[in-house]
Amino acid sequence: MATRKLNNTNARSYSRVSKIYIDGEWVDPVTPATLDVINPTTEEPFATISMGSAADVDNAVVAAKMAFESFSNATVQERIEMLSAILDEYGKRYDDIAAAISTDVATVLAIHVIIFGHACNIWSEGLAAVVCSHSELR
Repeated sequence: MATRKLNNTNARSYSRVSKIYIDGEWVDPVTPATLDVINPTTEEPFATISMGSAADVDNAVVAAKMAFESFSNATVQERIEMLSAILDEYGKRYDDIAAAISTDVATVLAIHVIIFGHACNIWSEGLAAVVCSHSELR
């Protein structure tokens, strides 16, 4: 991923993402532009992200259409495996995601740990229900 850690004036971790994610890759935007993400508690930037342009959206739509063609031909079992892999990645980054959400909306981290954990559990339960309802595919 195109991320590097910087230190701002308060010596807090500062993230700068200069690329955007399209078609499974971190790519440079067609028209470079950035946006500072402000921590509402401190009113200071805690990250700088790359903004996409209309051309980037067009590229992403083309990539999504191509991905849908292959995904739509996937079996139920293959789709379950793909969604399980996504859930596994979320699990690996659980603490990072909860901390980022907490900083972005200026709320207590514990709230986001609970909410994000609950969302992952709901997704897991939904995935389990799909697996059970398609047990003949195993």
